[in-house]
Formats: sequence, C-alpha cells, structure tokens
Amino acid sequence: MLCEYLGLEKVIWLWRGMEGDTEVVNGHVDNMCCFIRPGVVALAWSDNEDDPQVPSPFCLSTLSSRQE
Repeated sequence: MLCEYLGLEKVIWLWRGMEGDTEVVNGHVDNMCCFIRPGVVALAWSDNEDDPQVPSPFCLSTLSSRQE
C-alpha cells in the first residue's frame, strides 16, 4: 500500500536506528545513512561496539542483501 501511495516499486525498511534516535529525529533514516545514488548507500558505522551510536548490524545486513 505504501509503494502504491508513493508511486514506488520497492521500500527497504530499516527497523533499528541509532541510539537515541527517538529523542533526536524520531527514527528518521537520515540520522544513520545517506543515499548517494541508486545502488550506493553510506551507512554510519563504528568498529567500537561500545559506541552507543553504532547502528544495528541488522541495517548493514538488510542493505547488503538488496540488489538495487
């Protein structure tokens, strides 16, 4: 229904955002990733697992598994 309403073919839903995103931008995707061009996404990342701003590995696996 969302795709039909917006005239889209596909929506990729990232369920888990960064720590505190509900207090900052209410879960908007632009606080953790940027869509550079079709097929290219920059995702905020840190190898420091203690960093509260590390996005969920779920986001990386979701984006990596798509071929757009």
